Amino acid sequence: MLVGIAAPFVAVRLARGGVERAWRWVLAWCTLGIVDLVVAVTGGFLTAPSAFRQLALDNPNAAITSYPFVLIPTLAVPVSIVLHVYVIVRLRTRSLAAGTPAARARPA
Repeated sequence: MLVGIAAPFVAVRLARGGVERAWRWVLAWCTLGIVDLVVAVTGGFLTAPSAFRQLALDNPNAAITSYPFVLIPTLAVPVSIVLHVYVIVRLRTRSLAAGTPAARARPA
């Protein structure tokens, strides 16, 4: 939730300061967003009833295997990860075109 709540603040910082001033904030926000999504899917995967279940052995997360919840790890998460990567690539391309210091920063 914190990554989502931080999104408008990072966007305002980008709008007011430009790519060169907001590059690190945007990169940190995108990285944390991707990590958050990976951790959430891993937690769901490890608690779902399957041969790979390692957590919640006595009460598995059966809801994640039924519609519409199955759309979260199969559609929403991959789209969200692609959008985070797109933001990083788009800002990097913009900073390269402008020749700003952010262009020399290497994304993690």
